Amino acid sequence: MSGELHSDGILRVQAEASVQTEELSPASIHATRSAGSALLLKYFERRELSEGGELDLDGGLTEDSLHIQLNPLEWRALAVEGRWVEGGLPPLLMGIHPAEAPLKFHWRGRTQSGHVHFHPGVLGRLAEQVSGTDPARVRLHQIACFEDAPLAAGLMALRRETLEGGGGELYADTLAHALALHLLENHATLPVKSPRPIRGRLDLRRLRIAIDYLQTHLSEPVPLSALAEAVGLSPFHFARGFKKATGRPPHSYLTELRLERARELLATGMPLSELALCCGFGDQSHLTRVFSREVGMPPGRFRRSQGKRSSNPPQAPVRPSEE
Repeated sequence: MSGELHSDGILRVQAEASVQTEELSPASIHATRSAGSALLLKYFERRELSEGGELDLDGGLTEDSLHIQLNPLEWRALAVEGRWVEGGLPPLLMGIHPAEAPLKFHWRGRTQSGHVHFHPGVLGRLAEQVSGTDPARVRLHQIACFEDAPLAAGLMALRRETLEGGGGELYADTLAHALALHLLENHATLPVKSPRPIRGRLDLRRLRIAIDYLQTHLSEPVPLSALAEAVGLSPFHFARGFKKATGRPPHSYLTELRLERARELLATGMPLSELALCCGFGDQSHLTRVFSREVGMPPGRFRRSQGKRSSNPPQAPVRPSEE
């Protein structure tokens, strides 16, 4: 089961996907973190040490949610129709829980799962934005257990970004939009058809506005929706048009701008903790991870290497003496 999230917002099946589960801690853990996206309420990592248990959501949740199993598990789920479904959950199988839909879940064995919660009503608004669908008619199917390779790949990418960082808020927002569109197109009671992608790239005026916006807000979170609004397009159309115009997705372009600013500030002697915030990174460790990945060395070593170069200017070549 596999898939790849492309930067134009499309999920496509690709090579084999896998997940490495961590050792469960000696207690139940409910780790909630912001997913860094305007669409997502939270990413929730649930780990239970006990050899079994149950989760009763008889009244449901106020928001649509999606979960992915991160370790093998024996399970028994009561779907909305009232029938029990029994079986086993290998890693990367998922479940969809629409807002206000009851769900009872019993498990045997230790469990580790990831949960994505969308802001209430956000999927309906997105459906209206991309296809003109009445938000009141948009509802996800309730599915206790299903396979969807590209959706699983997108979820695992979002999990890595949420727990480890590195791509930034614009990347998380792009992932969230792609996941939401995939759910609306494939797992909704009224499937939403995404509009045909724009054939051309962003025109020069819109491209300049977008790049100016990125440069002006370099030290701040940049939601995909705000960037798209600045040029008068939907996030769906903007992400595709920007990539066609620049050859890279918006989050990748923003990362390069931030690294360029970081290189400039490294020459000033600014402390790395302060430099990271000035360049839009969450903290010094975030800066170090991204800088090392893209440049090939941590920022401190890069600063020292540049200092050595400036203190040892190249010597003019010595011409051989003429005898």
